[in-house]
Amino acid sequence: MAIVALMPTCRAPREPGHINECALFQNSLQSGIFHRFILDGACGFMDRLEAMSILVAAAESGSFSAASRKLNMPLPTVSRKVAELEAHLNARLLVRSTRRLTLTDAGVAYLAACKQILDQVSEAESAAAGEYSTPRGELVVTAPIVFGRLHISRRFRK
Repeated sequence: MAIVALMPTCRAPREPGHINECALFQNSLQSGIFHRFILDGACGFMDRLEAMSILVAAAESGSFSAASRKLNMPLPTVSRKVAELEAHLNARLLVRSTRRLTLTDAGVAYLAACKQILDQVSEAESAAAGEYSTPRGELVVTAPIVFGRLHISRRFRK
């Protein structure tokens, strides 16, 4: 099972030689255990997750306009995010026509990886949130004696 290190989006200035907390975090990780994500000298992992989810929505809906309606996001933002993702990867993921979007070979492979990554992130968030959503501990019920004997004690007899 691969472990993915999630880190916040870094808004550090892009100066040559600038060392930010995300770079220090990345350098402190042991190689081979965590995947490292770097975007033009600043951390853009969360932005990349958003771009991945936009790409998945666009590919599944077949158009940028349908994806923008599905995500409740402006059409230019959807188009820009996918274009930025393609520029970052230095690969074309979608063939755009006037009627629909078609995935390239690289796009098909990347889309499968995006779905897997987004599912893993969703599962990790659910597991982390599940710690607080499951009731635990002792439940104390205060009720009249007759009500307790008739309704509550029947439910908990062993």
